[in-house]
Amino acid sequence: MSRELFNCPECGSTKSSESALVETEFSESDIWSGVLQRHRCAKCGLVIPAHLAELWDGMSPQEAVEEWHNLYRATAPKDVAD
Repeated sequence: MSRELFNCPECGSTKSSESALVETEFSESDIWSGVLQRHRCAKCGLVIPAHLAELWDGMSPQEAVEEWHNLYRATAPKDVAD
């Protein structure tokens, strides 16, 4: 991973095993279509949006956990490039 900061909102791990930049066609019905940077957690194996794992724009770890559980977790892709 290129950045030093990684915090999995699922298990709390600080290590990612892979990262990807993806291209998607935006769809309002698919929240993941707007997530262009993704990481896979080295511990739990889930694909995590970079803005949550890297706590972009001053996001707190608790805010990332809440957004993860409320918006992304149930529909997480199996592959970082999906």
